Amino acid sequence: MALPGPARGAAAGRGTGPSPVADGIRREFMKNLQTSQISRKTRRIVERLGMVGTTARGAAFALVGVLVIDAAVTFKPSDAGGRDKAR
Repeated sequence: MALPGPARGAAAGRGTGPSPVADGIRREFMKNLQTSQISRKTRRIVERLGMVGTTARGAAFALVGVLVIDAAVTFKPSDAGGRDKAR
């Protein structure tokens, strides 16, 4: 069964954000690093930067998801137009 356009957009926007935030908090990114080859100080810095970066990435995805849901909910086909209507 196909969803109408606004419902499809809302469903797509809902699934973004929480997973990268949780991965950043749980330090999941550390699995992909060879931490045995770096010093303790460098490892601590990399871990903190990775947490901040991964969490910020998730927050950005969440914001995009919210904007997609908002666009899907507030979409009015009657207001849509071409380039001549854009001003």
